[in-house]
Amino acid sequence: MRVAGPARSSAALLALIAATSLGWPSAGRAADAGPPKPQELPQGGASPGSADSIPTDKPKLRAFCADRPAQATLPCTVDKGHFQLETDLFNATYDRSGGGITDTYLATNPTLKLGIADRTDVEVNIAPYEEVRTHEPGAASSDTLYGPGDLIIRLKQNFFGDYRGPLALAIEPFVKVPTARAGIGNGAWEGGVVLPAAAALGKSIILNLSPEIDVAKDMFGGGVHLAPVEIINVTWSLPKNLTLSTELYAREDQDPAGVVTQCSADLGLSLGLRDDLELDMGTNLGLNPQTAAVQGYIGMAKRF
Repeated sequence: MRVAGPARSSAALLALIAATSLGWPSAGRAADAGPPKPQELPQGGASPGSADSIPTDKPKLRAFCADRPAQATLPCTVDKGHFQLETDLFNATYDRSGGGITDTYLATNPTLKLGIADRTDVEVNIAPYEEVRTHEPGAASSDTLYGPGDLIIRLKQNFFGDYRGPLALAIEPFVKVPTARAGIGNGAWEGGVVLPAAAALGKSIILNLSPEIDVAKDMFGGGVHLAPVEIINVTWSLPKNLTLSTELYAREDQDPAGVVTQCSADLGLSLGLRDDLELDMGTNLGLNPQTAAVQGYIGMAKRF
């Protein structure tokens, strides 16, 4: 869904995005179904406050937390014995990075999460129907491919802050199984690891960081290369059970055939309908010619 870009060093890219984030806070995922308590981390319902505000017993169910909207990964996990559905209901991407025009549509894009321990969950994601249309600017006809996307399997392990404390940290290794047809996927096994972290910045503001290292197949030959990713994400809890998410996203694909850099500014808004149900919508805007110009989506998250 994200497209290639020009060569740029990882250090320069991360310095740029860090500096930019001081003026443009970044997006995060859905939080609690209402405004958090002072200095409360919506991710897992962490309540850092004073010693008196820290619960003596672990709550039966942690505060609702979803890895959407936007692109950041949060350090929260699903409660043991419960599962959670997070999905786009519709997702559309408009991309002109390759010279031509590529339109990509997803009719749902479900991620199913299962809590297998107090701070561990397993996550499976696949788009059952993906449509990719390519055409030249001004052309009346287009080439269309459709079918399921690639299967992605993740394991998230929280280290601390899953249900209390001012900070939270987790690790999430993942693997991509090549289930998509050529033209939708690249037919390669790939993977990586994310280190999601979160910090309470006040009564209703959460900072989320999602440093990531991907291992991707070379464009030519059978080798692999690294593709570092950084996402700087901030969420605000608003009245009426609304959560505003903003973020900056950057990925540097270090393919031997040519380094490709992608950057986007993302905005999302979620509405908590119940303690275990949220609706959301958002858009990701490309910041350079090598990134898809715009991606828009609507979706939901539900815990069972």
